[in-house]
Amino acid sequence: MKKFLIIFLSILFISISIPSVFAQTCKDEPFYVADSSTVNLFMEKEDGMFGSCTGVVVSKNEETTGILTANHCVLDTVNIHIDMKYPVTKIISSKLVDLAYVEIKTPDLFKMPAELATRNVRNHEMVYVLGDYYLYRLYTCGYITAVGHSRSYAELGIKPGCSGGGVFNKHNELVGIMTVGWFSDEDYKISTTMGFVNIKPINKFLSNIN
Repeated sequence: MKKFLIIFLSILFISISIPSVFAQTCKDEPFYVADSSTVNLFMEKEDGMFGSCTGVVVSKNEETTGILTANHCVLDTVNIHIDMKYPVTKIISSKLVDLAYVEIKTPDLFKMPAELATRNVRNHEMVYVLGDYYLYRLYTCGYITAVGHSRSYAELGIKPGCSGGGVFNKHNELVGIMTVGWFSDEDYKISTTMGFVNIKPINKFLSNIN
């Protein structure tokens, strides 16, 4: 527990020293709706290293809360905590796309399930993303540049730790889960292009769980 606390305080110190990252056109957008379903995943890896990712609440009842994230976030982990507090008790991974469903046993997580879209994004559509960079929430937006069957791409900046975070449309519906970013600098400060799993594969994945 002491080791866990030291890691947490170290990451927190780093996060508060990083300036806020907003796309200029996103400052007045209603991110609060999407934020109400976004959580942080703090992972302890098998090699003793620690990492941070993002997740989106997709289901909730009196006993459990279900969270969607990227599968690469949960690989080779020995412990995962949601928002530094709730231990993950169940993990279901997709073998076809980079998705994972994790579950915590608590009704006390003050987050609401995201509303899932029914169609994939369209080219040139604006999307809004939320992700955690060392426990610091990043809000930004951008335009879709390419649409595929299972994965699409947008021109916007994300940071390491945003993987597993939600991609939302202007109606605050979840349209994707972030899985990859392409970085133009060697320091991996911020990406120029972001890739995500589309909502149709997400809905299919979740239907097999339920």
